[in-house]
Amino acid sequence: MILCKVVGVVVSTQKNKKFEGVKIFVVQPINPSGEPIGNTLISAEYENDAGIGDTVLVFTKGNASRLVVRDLSSPVDYAICGIVDRIEMSH
Repeated sequence: MILCKVVGVVVSTQKNKKFEGVKIFVVQPINPSGEPIGNTLISAEYENDAGIGDTVLVFTKGNASRLVVRDLSSPVDYAICGIVDRIEMSH
């Protein structure tokens, strides 16, 4: 699982049936301080109501990601599994 910031929405009028009811977002991996790290990813989102600007937890393994969208045969690599309210760290 990684921390990400939702930075964009992917809009598609034609898509695989496996993605019906699934939102697709562009997410930027971040460190716990909120600074961007690495490249952006395309992530599925189902039932979390995430949106642009939200900090989210993203599964980065296929099987876990497919469980989020409730379809083990879905072609999903990354999936948002939660919205982060806050991050607390001890130093």
